[in-house]
Amino acid sequence: GLRKQLKRRQQMLWVWCLCLFFIVISTVLVIQHASFRRSVDWFFYDMMLRHKPAVIENQVAVIEIDDKSIIALGRWPWSRTVHAQLVEKVAEQQPKSVFLDILFTEPSAAHADDALAKAFKKSNNVVLPVLLAPKHGSVLDLSDLSNIDVYDPIPLLSQAVVVGHVGNQPDWDSIIRNTQMNLQVDGRALYNVMALMAKTQPADNHLLIPYRGEAGQFQHYSYIDVLEGRISPLAFKDRYVLIGASASG
Repeated sequence: GLRKQLKRRQQMLWVWCLCLFFIVISTVLVIQHASFRRSVDWFFYDMMLRHKPAVIENQVAVIEIDDKSIIALGRWPWSRTVHAQLVEKVAEQQPKSVFLDILFTEPSAAHADDALAKAFKKSNNVVLPVLLAPKHGSVLDLSDLSNIDVYDPIPLLSQAVVVGHVGNQPDWDSIIRNTQMNLQVDGRALYNVMALMAKTQPADNHLLIPYRGEAGQFQHYSYIDVLEGRISPLAFKDRYVLIGASASG
């Protein structure tokens, strides 16, 4: 009797162990299958972009805060009166929209902030980024929007522009393939700056980024050359203008 009971319990234990084993294996296979499919999709997407014919994009122009400009204008940050002068120069050519990839979350000299605000109002088509920062930890994770603080440009400037986010979540291989058009943070809708520049909001919130190819697919201009008028007077006419840093250091 006792021996049979022990044997039956051992058999039941083996059955439960086998069931648990198959459940674990099945779960792992399901997860791996999803990851595998996603990896295959990404592989073919990457291949498609690599073999896509290079097309020079004429609708977009890039103004670089480059080493040449740093040498000419001195150490960063520059006075906001300098940015005001640049915005006015660009606005004269009637671009469709202008995005400054520069954070203005803290005030500077009052006259400089005032000059930049006036330039933004006169241009009437400037987009600025907000700063997204994690409340806890040091890594920004867009999958956990409750852990994100938003820092806007100072009110004087915010009132003269449209603000949006530039946040992107890399895939597991550290490559950014898609972007979110709308982030809901603390009950507030933050739209992607590219959508704000184009004045459109796609129906799909997650969009794959259609990379144009290697560097050189967009026309680039040095900040100092634009500031000092060493470019064509029609360089930015009816174009989307992106202003940001490329300088080393």
